[in-house]
Amino acid sequence: MIYSELKTAILSDTHREDYLPYIVRFIQQAEALIAVNLEGYFLQTVIDEDDRVVDSVYTLPGKVSLVRHVLYGGEPLTQLDETLVWQHRSIGDVCGYCIRGSQIVFAGIPGEDAAFNIAYFGMPAALVLDSDTNDLLNECPQLYIEAAQVYLFKRARNFEAASAMVQSVQFLIREINRKMKKKLGGGQSANPYNVSFRSSY
Repeated sequence: MIYSELKTAILSDTHREDYLPYIVRFIQQAEALIAVNLEGYFLQTVIDEDDRVVDSVYTLPGKVSLVRHVLYGGEPLTQLDETLVWQHRSIGDVCGYCIRGSQIVFAGIPGEDAAFNIAYFGMPAALVLDSDTNDLLNECPQLYIEAAQVYLFKRARNFEAASAMVQSVQFLIREINRKMKKKLGGGQSANPYNVSFRSSY
């Protein structure tokens, strides 16, 4: 789903095409509501020359909370500390990276044609252009639709419908948070140590 389709779906589902002048604000409010409650979502992006600040320093997407992995030429890079990155700052090939706030710094200076595939945990960028989309919108469009309808129904002073949408949004976000935590924690855990066991010897 793209931004223009999202706007159409919100107005069509509620039969309130007369609220077209307010739809952008409804979606902005929906994104804020999602951001407040959603702990994060697994996303992917590519950074390249357009994102370079200087030499080996690049800008990350705006709402990254945890970088999962960085691929360069199809191979994963090792996450290093600032000291190791600085020691390898002048080598001819990229061998690792570190995260510095809203930036990523590579050990080595990438060429002008370098591109890095980054998988991260965070929030999608705000929708602006009619063609904009993101993984969360594509995988759970109902979350965006119902979050925007919260504010549409509030404007229409239909507080019962608005309350129902809030509950539905909260349920969807709880499910997404649960799935994200499961991915972060992995599928298996060690057996707990039995501290109550007493030897018979």
